[in-house]
Amino acid sequence: MKTGRNIAVALSLYAALSLCRLAHCEDAPFKGEVSSDGINLRVDSTVNSETICKADKATCLDIIEEKYGWYKIRLPKHAPSFIRSDFLLIIDKNTAKVSKSKVNIRLRAAEDSPILGRVDKDTLVTIISEDKGWYRIEAPGSSFGWVNKQFIKVPCTNAKSATAKPVEINPAEKIPSKGEKIMPKENKDIFVTKGIVRPYGRIFNRAATHKLITEDNTVYLLKGEKNMLNSLTYHTVKITGKISVLPKEKFPIIEIEKIEVLD
Repeated sequence: MKTGRNIAVALSLYAALSLCRLAHCEDAPFKGEVSSDGINLRVDSTVNSETICKADKATCLDIIEEKYGWYKIRLPKHAPSFIRSDFLLIIDKNTAKVSKSKVNIRLRAAEDSPILGRVDKDTLVTIISEDKGWYRIEAPGSSFGWVNKQFIKVPCTNAKSATAKPVEINPAEKIPSKGEKIMPKENKDIFVTKGIVRPYGRIFNRAATHKLITEDNTVYLLKGEKNMLNSLTYHTVKITGKISVLPKEKFPIIEIEKIEVLD
């Protein structure tokens, strides 16, 4: 009889724990705000685990889950993150594409360094520097760390940190609205905009294979490496480049110098 009661109690505790975990999973992910300066973001959920980097007061972090008084968080872009150079295809001096699946992102440029996350094939990463067969990159969205729960306020009230800063475009660089004439610029001023990359089609003699559609439905043709643009199709990006207009083209053309993925 006693054994039966013990089993019943154990089953009740298990059910309660399962419901608690389920309820927590429904709440994640969410944003939390760092409450003090110099708070350690760690490799694991213990005070003895290695520090990845620090976060200052009012920084908003994406919280993925909770575990024993710790939050698993998505690492901020400045967190040290390294990937082996032979797993990347270089697109330009700041951008590369991952060439294999499930490639490890590590804390340092060494095979025995802690793994912070993994990236899949064709993921675009931003290069910061090179280090003896490794590249330091901006921490991708699939790299994670841990922070002690006592240093996080929920919800995040610092809207500026929680939201990406909008791209600012000099009015002199904007493309005129429909009906206005656009004159080619001989000096090809640097132009910055953001939008969604879409295919432009394969009609013979077209000036581009892809186009960019901005939030206000302005269309630009994109002149750049075709395979790179294929990998970015239907992604939201920020583009820096030189803009020009061809007489027979319906839309202005951006010659890409730098491209950053925003989603």
